[in-house]
Amino acid sequence: MTATVLTELQSRVDGNPYQPLMVGLLGVLTLVLLAIACGNVANLVLGRASARTREIGVRLAMGADRKRLVRQLMTESLVLAVAGGIAGALIAGGAVTLLDTFAPSSGLDVPTPLAIRMDVRSVALTFLIAAGSAVLFGLAPALRAGRTDLLTALRPGAAEGNRERVFGRSALVVVQIAGSLMLLVAATQLAKGFSYALLQDPGFSTDHRVTMRLDPSLAGYSPDQTERFYRALTDRAAQVPGVRGVGLTSSLPMVPGYIGVAVAPEGFDFGPGQNSVTIVSSSVDRGYFDALGVGIVRGRGFLPTDTADSPPVVVVDRTFADRYLGSDPIGKRLRFVQDGNRIVEVVGVSVPSRHNSIFMPPQPFLYVPFAQRLIPKMTLIAQTEGDPVSVIGSLREVVRGIDINVPVYRVETMEELFDQRSVAVANLLLGITTTVGLVGLSLALIGLYAIVSYQVSRRTREIGIRMAVGAMRAQVLGMILKHAAVLGIIGVGIGTVLSFAGGRGLTFAIGAPRFDLLLFSLVPIALFTTTLLAALVPARRASSIDPQEALRYD
Repeated sequence: MTATVLTELQSRVDGNPYQPLMVGLLGVLTLVLLAIACGNVANLVLGRASARTREIGVRLAMGADRKRLVRQLMTESLVLAVAGGIAGALIAGGAVTLLDTFAPSSGLDVPTPLAIRMDVRSVALTFLIAAGSAVLFGLAPALRAGRTDLLTALRPGAAEGNRERVFGRSALVVVQIAGSLMLLVAATQLAKGFSYALLQDPGFSTDHRVTMRLDPSLAGYSPDQTERFYRALTDRAAQVPGVRGVGLTSSLPMVPGYIGVAVAPEGFDFGPGQNSVTIVSSSVDRGYFDALGVGIVRGRGFLPTDTADSPPVVVVDRTFADRYLGSDPIGKRLRFVQDGNRIVEVVGVSVPSRHNSIFMPPQPFLYVPFAQRLIPKMTLIAQTEGDPVSVIGSLREVVRGIDINVPVYRVETMEELFDQRSVAVANLLLGITTTVGLVGLSLALIGLYAIVSYQVSRRTREIGIRMAVGAMRAQVLGMILKHAAVLGIIGVGIGTVLSFAGGRGLTFAIGAPRFDLLLFSLVPIALFTTTLLAALVPARRASSIDPQEALRYD
């Protein structure tokens, strides 16, 4: 099922800044969950092979070819894999429909659902993974069964297996426990990191702001006509009752569409082999900073005198200034390499903003005056005194009053946009991670239950003898739980080491300040306790064995 989501997200990575994180996260979680599931399949195949030891011995005694026997066992594994793939595809179809119902609308005009769809690629990938898993995890048990010793297989008690086989099944359970711990740590650290990120100041205001996107070039406007259109639009929109201020930008925060420019800051040494750096930028007018609440901490914003005929200027954010301009950035110059080495002067420094994602630290950013870099496709931002939705109709009328042929689209409030690009994304990622973590934990517990039950069954005669010579039920219970505890400790230990390394990277990726060690320490404790509880049922069954029945067990 995750392969379906992963395939669709990968095809649209370039269109949304969150999708690389989502694709990478889902990819890692999918692989870990697949390893846990394959561990269960391998345990199942090993258990079936162990139970069929005498049957295989009889087949060999009757002249069955060992290679043909291996092919038969592999065919059985492939049949199971295909059946599982079909079931997974059907479940994925329902899950895709469910995900679409949770997909947020991205505006009052144009809804943008997650648009995850089942297609040939996702179905093919699903069956490829299923078949590969069957071959990978079914081959070893099949080959082992093909090498079965005839005399050993036909003797009484052969189905109980040997120490090597038990060790292999125990190792698989350890892998499952370690994998489920990694998934749970990822879910808890994501929850903590998202909570922290959503409480941070994004560097702009979201309340009492409404945005609408326009593109006069669709109506055949020339550059001069485009400039006059936007000048008339901002002048008239500022007069709408309930509007406190308006501004224009070529790209809104957290929305794809930023322009990358290669710049060479004055006096900055990049080192050998590099003479510039590519920085994302946006064309904005003089009203943008007030309309979106982006503070100017040094120098000034743009003025009416910053026109196409005046000296080129730029406003940088504090992140860019600290990294490339030093302690006194005002008045320093930047060379725009891709614009004929045009020299621009830094006239202001703004607060750092999280332009790409609320979950990423602020990146260096440049603001260029709209009059000096004319872009047809712009977004109008209107700061309102009351409910921003109440002025949408009036702003539409302003556009129609200038030219009814200029389309207005993607009308949305900044609060709505922020929720869609941050809260909704966080909830989606956290929901998927938590679900995968719980599924992985369930599979791990099933695997642990199976291996403990198998141990009880193969040691039934031994347990009966122990109890016949005076062993107490509590001692038998402790003996079985001890084996489960050893598996749990090893699995939790390995998972803890891997989770600590991966969790710190995940924390850094979402911009959290630190790895939460307290939360991290609670997960292994809870998981170890859960593993003991999963082993308790077969352990109690072992302690209730009737010694007389156990001594007759074959």
